[in-house]
Amino acid sequence: MSGNEALKRAVLAGAGIGFISRRAVENELHSGLLIQIRVEGLAIIRNFFALRHSIEELPLIGALWDYLVVGASEADLRPVLSCQ
Repeated sequence: MSGNEALKRAVLAGAGIGFISRRAVENELHSGLLIQIRVEGLAIIRNFFALRHSIEELPLIGALWDYLVVGASEADLRPVLSCQ
């Protein structure tokens, strides 16, 4: 069971509230099993990490990498692990 599934099950069982991606609970929100509560002034920042294995890489993968990482400004660049 994923972390998202565990969190959903805990909340559905009455364990409290949780913070989760809206996409992960679309079905439960649509069916009314869960509700969304907006908290004014709350901003949740998430980090994303990119992994790359460059051996015999498809050109499209290289172009996507360049768009996401190389084209990012220095201020927006997050830690990146590149497997060689």
